[in-house]
This record gives sequence, structure tokens and C-alpha cells, in this order.
Amino acid sequence: MGSPSVGLGAGAGGLTRWPGMPQSLVLDELHMLAEEVFPKVRQG
Repeated sequence: MGSPSVGLGAGAGGLTRWPGMPQSLVLDELHMLAEEVFPKVRQG
């Protein structure tokens, strides 16, 4: 996925950016993280 140049929670209009990736792909990756990865991390 690459490293975000702007961290999550950076504010309106600058949520997250991966240089060179289309915005639609970035949003797909964020949805996947929110739905699949974060819940598993919270469970331990």
C-alpha cells in the first residue's frame, strides 16, 4: 500500500494520500482497512 504522506486524521480535504496512487484505489484500501484489519487489531 505504501506510506501515507499525510497521516490519517489530517483534517478535511487531506485525509490520506499515497503518492502515485489513484484516489479511488486509496479509498478502496482505506475501506478494506476499516472493515477487515482494524476490527481484528482491536480484538488482539
